[in-house]
Amino acid sequence: MSAADPHASPGLALGANASSGALPAPDESREQRLVEVLDHYVAALEAGRAPHAAEVLAEHPDLAADLVECLEGVETIHRAVRLARPDEQDSDATIDSPLAPPSAPVPPHEAEAASDRPVAPAGEPSQIGDYLVRGEIGRGGMGVVYEAEERSLRRRVALKVLPFAAVLDQRQIARFRNEAQAAAQLHHPHIVPVFAIGQDRGVHYYAMQYIEGQSVAQAIDELRLDALRGSAQADSLAETLSTSHALAADKRASRPTSLSRGVAPASGHPLGSPTAVGITLAGASLGPSHRTDDFFKAVARLGADIADALHHAHEYGVVHRDVKPSNLLLDAAGKAWITDFGLARIQSDLGVTATGDLVGTLRYMSPEQARGRADQIDGRTDVYGLGATLYELLTLRHAHRGEHRQAVLDQIERVEPLRPRWLNSHIPADLESIVLRAMEKDRSTRYPNAEAMAEDLRRFLAGLPTIARPAGLTRRVSRWLTRRRKMVAGIAAASLVVAVVSLAGALGVWRAQQRTALALEEAQRQADRAETRFTQAREVVDRFGAALSDRLALLPGSEPLRRELLSDTLGYYQAFLDQAEHEPGLRESVLETRIKAAAAAERLGKTDEALKIYQQAISELREANPTDAARSWLALAAANRANLLASRGETTAALVAFDEAITVSRALLATGGTTVERTDQLAATLIAKASMLAGDEPDRAQELLLEAINMVSDAVAKTGADARMTRRLAVTHSTLSEVLRSSDPAAARRSASRAVNLLRELVAQRPELDPYRADLAMAYSNRAALAADRADLQAAAVAYESAVHELARLVDRAPMIPRHRSELAVAEANLALVLARRGEESRSDGWFDRADEHLKGLAEDFPTDTRHLRQRSALWNNRGVALRDRGRLDEAADAFGQSVRIEKRRLASLPQGAPTLLALHYANHAQVLSRLGRLDEAARAETLRRSVLTQSATEVVRQ
Repeated sequence: MSAADPHASPGLALGANASSGALPAPDESREQRLVEVLDHYVAALEAGRAPHAAEVLAEHPDLAADLVECLEGVETIHRAVRLARPDEQDSDATIDSPLAPPSAPVPPHEAEAASDRPVAPAGEPSQIGDYLVRGEIGRGGMGVVYEAEERSLRRRVALKVLPFAAVLDQRQIARFRNEAQAAAQLHHPHIVPVFAIGQDRGVHYYAMQYIEGQSVAQAIDELRLDALRGSAQADSLAETLSTSHALAADKRASRPTSLSRGVAPASGHPLGSPTAVGITLAGASLGPSHRTDDFFKAVARLGADIADALHHAHEYGVVHRDVKPSNLLLDAAGKAWITDFGLARIQSDLGVTATGDLVGTLRYMSPEQARGRADQIDGRTDVYGLGATLYELLTLRHAHRGEHRQAVLDQIERVEPLRPRWLNSHIPADLESIVLRAMEKDRSTRYPNAEAMAEDLRRFLAGLPTIARPAGLTRRVSRWLTRRRKMVAGIAAASLVVAVVSLAGALGVWRAQQRTALALEEAQRQADRAETRFTQAREVVDRFGAALSDRLALLPGSEPLRRELLSDTLGYYQAFLDQAEHEPGLRESVLETRIKAAAAAERLGKTDEALKIYQQAISELREANPTDAARSWLALAAANRANLLASRGETTAALVAFDEAITVSRALLATGGTTVERTDQLAATLIAKASMLAGDEPDRAQELLLEAINMVSDAVAKTGADARMTRRLAVTHSTLSEVLRSSDPAAARRSASRAVNLLRELVAQRPELDPYRADLAMAYSNRAALAADRADLQAAAVAYESAVHELARLVDRAPMIPRHRSELAVAEANLALVLARRGEESRSDGWFDRADEHLKGLAEDFPTDTRHLRQRSALWNNRGVALRDRGRLDEAADAFGQSVRIEKRRLASLPQGAPTLLALHYANHAQVLSRLGRLDEAARAETLRRSVLTQSATEVVRQ
């Protein structure tokens, strides 16, 4: 057989024996037998005891016509592999031709055909068509790639061969042919060109340009190894690749390195061994690590070049469908190439892949691919894959992680990847926005085509504003609700359908609420008709109101919907109360719902409204019949109100509320019996009060916490450990570690470790429950603070990074909950301080910027909650301290000035607020101004510091 003319234009013609046209329908039973026979033959070949082909043909005469060609193709490939692995060969063993000896009966026409076929002696290169196979380069699901020499043109090529078993699967053959045809029609400087397509002795193959270099996947692997080793990181990606992957040219036929070592590409692309000159991205100097500007620009250039190549393919109607790091190559000159069109689809031909098939490499699949929606796949699918690849190159981690296939698929469909800057704060914000836009789950919001992505990447390189912008709060919440539409609908089952509300304006009326309203109106009519039907009416209200709100509480970020439902339900409860004031069960339901509404308001940052609702519920519960249920709700409402007051700094009022909650809870345990719920409620209140007292009365706080630990431990001993009690015990230990931080650091560290270990177990068991993850984040922060106290800055940084990681996941899953965002900012700021103390100034600056960005967003989203302004003023003060200690005095002065301005803004909204923090900011500002020699400014700052301590907040703000 002769190879196709490599100069054929514009497309490449198939070789003389290449198949063209439709494939015949298979005989499934015959195919199955062929596969089994060939499997046994291959196993025997690899074991060194293969029977002669004539014996196999004699044993299966009805399959002889197919076997005679397949067996020789199998043996040819096997010989090539052995040549590539000389260290595996037995020096005494020989490989007989599959068509010898002639002692066994062979059909005459087959023997004649076999005799005309050249068989290379052992030790000589195998031949497939016009190509001498030199050795294996790599392999994957769609074929094996060999280094080969094209005899007629005396040039080195990469020869991709379809595995022998795949020739019995029509879809595999069709895909292989599709790959060759798709690549052959594309002529672009960043697409690996195909030279020829053919078939020889049952072996389907095509030849393409041999690329001397490495894959992006291998570059990522090496960068990961550097990070794991804790090294100073490679001086450049070029050095990384050349030192770790360079192979001498005379070893190209040696045994392939295992995939785990990062040399043999998983996809089997035409990748050659790199030379000693090393590799760079488009010749760029990549700087000292994957955190430098040069590196980020090199990544952007690579992305733009590949996006151009993909756009060229899309213009010809070819969608790649498997864009990933191992299919992107870097040659020795740093030029980027895309290869492996094995899963490509010609958009006019839907015959190879049917709806429901999963085609592509799992972690880089777009959501439409993960759903098996072949009808939705277009150029934007490749845009997603390129985005996922750039994400991994920038962050050194997969965008979607999971322990098994379904977990990854679920993440692709429902979970937004962590923002790259949370994983590497040095990544430019515009580059992050480009990557995240490319990875939008809704394909209509991605770049409309690869060309648009390439243009945006080049805008970034030119320092121009990019089209992609960071997602704001409204967009993130709307996107979250859209993704979870099915989940919310499932909670209400067949009786409730939930539609996504538009958050751009006022919250609209949800379809769920419409159904709820109809049900409640029907319940109201029933209550009007007859007192005997009142119970039925109340059950309807419970089902569509309070019960639904409880179920929604299990979904992170569902508070807007839950609040709307609770508000509507309260109105109907109140209408019922007008007619049945003496119904204790219904009244408790109303109070229960009122408390839940207050909790929802608190989560949404509406603290004044939440306090008002809590107080109303407490007043009514004090007057209610003293049932166990009423006392339990009273204790909960008082504790929640106390927590909210404490968070606002209203300590005296908070102590009164805490004491009421504790008194009621203790009485309930004494008279109503011990239950897990009551024990947990009292323990939670003791912990909260201890947290508030920790600064001024640490001994009293320690007593409360030890009481909680003993109480929970006793309950666990009696009833057995459950998740609720385990969590409470962990949180108590975490809080105790804070209290003991100064008085007994060793005991504090033991408690912190106990808390982390307990919470890790809970998160591992129930990773979908956000409260466990939030507690774990705080436990990590406590551990970090303790490490920083003893100057173990490495351990402190690791623990703070763990806290940031957990909190970032919470914010991504539930962007409407301000507490998560606030705690994330605090953890980031603390990490920045530790890094500054370690001398990692660049990283410290990045994390300070991230923390300030979060707190600034919180202050804008919740303007009536002054806590975020206080946190932000403290952040800038701490940043000033870090800058001052590193000798960056001008920047420190600016930071202290910013802290003063923000704190004055906070005091402007709190006429009765104490200006103590502002006085501290002025003192620090005056000190650094004095060190800079700016004495007049320093004197003014000192004068203002003294004055704020004797003036009201209103007078201070006027200054």
